[in-house]
Amino acid sequence: MDAALEGYAVTVFAFGQTGAGKTHTISGSQGSTRSGEDGLVASAIRYAYDSMASQATERAFSVKAGTD
Repeated sequence: MDAALEGYAVTVFAFGQTGAGKTHTISGSQGSTRSGEDGLVASAIRYAYDSMASQATERAFSVKAGTD
């Protein structure tokens, strides 16, 4: 996430046997609101926004999400 916040393109690639838990690792527990059950995506988004908030006085960030 630190590299992404520096402007680098990043990719998450999950590889493994069928049923090994890749989707759970990336997505987390469906419908869970408990901390620690979040997947990689939710954890990364939280980390990114926390990092941006802590640097808000020093830097400007632009966040864009889409299907381009």
